[in-house]
Amino acid sequence: GKNRFIVGTMSDCTEDIGQTAYNQLFGEGTDTYLFTFDSMEDVCYISNGFVEAFDLPDNRLPMFTRNYRSFIFPEDEDKLAEAFRSFLDTGDDKRGTEVRFLAPGRGELHLRFDGFSDAGSDGKAGGNPRYVSGAFTDVTPYILMRHQYENILDGSGAVVFKADIKKSSIRFSPNIKDLFPQAPLEIDGDYVEILADYVVEEDRKRFRNAFHRLSADKAAVNKFV
Repeated sequence: GKNRFIVGTMSDCTEDIGQTAYNQLFGEGTDTYLFTFDSMEDVCYISNGFVEAFDLPDNRLPMFTRNYRSFIFPEDEDKLAEAFRSFLDTGDDKRGTEVRFLAPGRGELHLRFDGFSDAGSDGKAGGNPRYVSGAFTDVTPYILMRHQYENILDGSGAVVFKADIKKSSIRFSPNIKDLFPQAPLEIDGDYVEILADYVVEEDRKRFRNAFHRLSADKAAVNKFV
């Protein structure tokens, strides 16, 4: 209770902290599509999302510049290389670019670039980068939904529309022009009021109410005459 001196030891755990961070990003328990490319060693370190989708043995891809094309849809092979070059040459990371991958564990996988960062051998950004890191988002479900929607539009003789309530936009199938040659295929903004101007006056209230009811109640009837 009356100790004057306290003796202790301190250990350098820097490497352990780095390993912990690496495990959190690239180890088990994460399905995010992350990567770090070591340009000097020509090795790409990938997150667990890639490992599972491509049925790989571990998080390390050696000889990356030689082998990466085997994972990408042939028509999209140059997109990844161009994104790297663009980022290193001009700083433009072509954010939003979609690349189709051939994943044994998932089939055709659509991934979207979410951005790049770089670092030199000292770990600092800028200068002559040795490491290029980046992230992808899996947009496969949205792509498949879009294809399904386009197939519906192409195969239907009826005029079909899709309204995005949150973004205040509506899109019509091209055959609407068979009925209304001057009609736009897409409307952004308050499309209910814009469309109401094309409805005969005595039906405008019923037209507005139908759309507003659908916007307010997801369980409402989704078809009207």
